[in-house]
Amino acid sequence: FTLSATLGYRILGSPSRIAFHDVLYGAASVGYRLSSNTTIGTSYNMSQSPVRLQDSRDLTLYLSQRVSGNFRLNIYGLKGFSERSPDWGGGINLRYIFWYCKKTIINCNSYFYQFHVGIIFCRRLYVRYNSGDCFND
Repeated sequence: FTLSATLGYRILGSPSRIAFHDVLYGAASVGYRLSSNTTIGTSYNMSQSPVRLQDSRDLTLYLSQRVSGNFRLNIYGLKGFSERSPDWGGGINLRYIFWYCKKTIINCNSYFYQFHVGIIFCRRLYVRYNSGDCFND
């Protein structure tokens, strides 16, 4: 099993004629490795609204499959639990992970960078931005 938690503070700034507020966000997740190439899991995500609407809350279920050494294909579905979250949604993304090793006196510390492209479909709302917020288009 893999457990993880995220807590963050996003500083958004304010473009002209729009008043965005900085927001807190967080997530808790659990994953289980079915095999060396396949992982399943779930994540609960929460975020404050940058425009002082209801906070977003959603639960995501995912399946991640390694398709080659550095590529992973991820399929997921989500259920929203607030007015600012999608009623339901799903998506697919392909990730390429760049690994490198930084040698120290004691051992080799592994680090990775990832790049992903994905599509999400929301039932009630049309566009999902990288911030995780869904807005009517």
